Amino acid sequence: MIPVLLGPEPPDFDGRVRQPGLRVLAAAGLSLSAIVSRAELMRAGGRIKPDFWRRMRHELKAVFSGCCAYSCFLLEDAITPSGDELSGSVDHFQPISRSPAGLAYEWSNLRWAWRTIDNQYKKDKVLTLDPCAISTLPFELDVGDFGRLLPQAGLDAHTRTEAEQALLILGLNQPDCVVRRRAWADDFMANAHQYGDQLMQSLQPFLWQQLKTLGAIP
Repeated sequence: MIPVLLGPEPPDFDGRVRQPGLRVLAAAGLSLSAIVSRAELMRAGGRIKPDFWRRMRHELKAVFSGCCAYSCFLLEDAITPSGDELSGSVDHFQPISRSPAGLAYEWSNLRWAWRTIDNQYKKDKVLTLDPCAISTLPFELDVGDFGRLLPQAGLDAHTRTEAEQALLILGLNQPDCVVRRRAWADDFMANAHQYGDQLMQSLQPFLWQQLKTLGAIP
């Protein structure tokens, strides 16, 4: 996770996402402040699937430079050293089932995320560390294993607890992440001169920064 500036909502967001979403809620008799499950929200659309936030896939992908907001893995257009292709999805930072229904259709609540993290780990859990609200790195590489993450040294007690919770909620030290992060680290260290800084940074911005700091790559 690295700080990301989400920026203002796209000019067409209101017409393509917010207003259609509000019409669905109104037709179903749901207030903007109602707390409903994702399944209930989907049913509220009737024949129309009300996941209008998906219309912002390209815009979110651009804002996050194609990288997952949480793992910092480049998604969709990148093939990992092991040959995997990672797919991205539109994540609600504040989960649909744990927040007011109207928030499902707000640009400020959308993040570009690796589908594995979104669907298998984060799900409807509440996260307090937001990549669009932090100013410093909450994690650092484990110097004994470049596949694993640790809370950044020197964090105050509150932020350290948030970082530890985020590692668990997002599954950032689960094999799905660790194996791929380790593979990228090994590949970067072995082929840094062939990659160059610009390409490494675009593929793995967090990992590149950490390896540079540790002197593991030139």
